[in-house]
Amino acid sequence: MATKAEAHVVFVADPSDVELAPEILELLERSAAMTHGLAFVHCAPCECVATALGVHPHTVDRVREHLDDETRGVVIRAYARALERRRAAPPVEAP
Repeated sequence: MATKAEAHVVFVADPSDVELAPEILELLERSAAMTHGLAFVHCAPCECVATALGVHPHTVDRVREHLDDETRGVVIRAYARALERRRAAPPVEAP
């Protein structure tokens, strides 16, 4: 018999088959420029995230849906790749 926690889990054949929409990838790229960017996207008020990152609030909601289900690993890996690209980029000089 399934435990109470297991009863609420939804399973997908393979979460790695999930492709993220371009607007979600753009949100993750923008959030990688911030300290604790993914936590900000996940926990801050939706309108604040949308305004700070210049995206539509529905995009923030879609990312949060991924973070709250079995596809969270796909989002976290995409965010980690965005962080790596940001770290590898040469520093930009101030004007």
